[in-house]
Amino acid sequence: MSAGKGKAPVRGDTTTQGNRSSNKLEWKIPDGADTIDDNDLPSFKFTIPQGFDRNVLNFTRMPKLGEACMGGTVDKADKTITGRSCTGTLIATYHSPCMVWVTPPEGQEDTFVPCTSDDADQIATWKDEHRPGDIAFGWWWNRKTNQYYKGIGTVKYCRRNGNLLIVDPFSRDDPRHDLNFPPGTWRMLEIERLLYIGDTDQAEELRRKLSEKEEKARQLYKLRLYVVEDTVEDLTLRTKNYTMRKKPLPPRPTGFLEEMMVKKGFGPQ
Repeated sequence: MSAGKGKAPVRGDTTTQGNRSSNKLEWKIPDGADTIDDNDLPSFKFTIPQGFDRNVLNFTRMPKLGEACMGGTVDKADKTITGRSCTGTLIATYHSPCMVWVTPPEGQEDTFVPCTSDDADQIATWKDEHRPGDIAFGWWWNRKTNQYYKGIGTVKYCRRNGNLLIVDPFSRDDPRHDLNFPPGTWRMLEIERLLYIGDTDQAEELRRKLSEKEEKARQLYKLRLYVVEDTVEDLTLRTKNYTMRKKPLPPRPTGFLEEMMVKKGFGPQ
């Protein structure tokens, strides 16, 4: 059975049968799978790797020391704290009664200095709450460098009972590394967190965006299947036309390899 338009081939089930002279290409299609069905497409179940507590990843429960979670990292050389969160084993937790986040005045970003693990010890003494727009001392996350900085700036927001988690990151080839999670998993975990704190409007908005992303991914997956179908159909027709030639293709010249070796300085001169 040859693959035509609207047919869904089984991925990876291409076989070449017979000897080299037959050039017979077979593309197998299982019974009942003549058209692409939504059930054949990715399910988007958003599974998380083993070794995690789901309630820790959606931030509805604080992790314990030694537990796998999401957090920042500390550079071993200069003790600076990186701003990009990643998965790893929890090695330290810093608590602040009122964590202050600020943005530096325009053009004065250079006045801020990187935060270190010593600065993390100091946030436990922060108790004064500031309103957005106030001028105060606080931390700033520089998106360009993925680094935390400290200095005096405009208060962006204050977080009561804030926690800073520091982890020993998993290696990139570890299945528990955050970049190895299935697409959409982190957004689904964020939806769970929003529902936990009662922010249903924001949760529904994220759910809508996630559904749109799912649909785009499914359509792209379906498009790739059609591309495979058309390619296989084209190859099948070309192979068929080749085997029906009345005259064989001209043979490769004898002594070709020897001639090239002589030109390169090898073999008899």
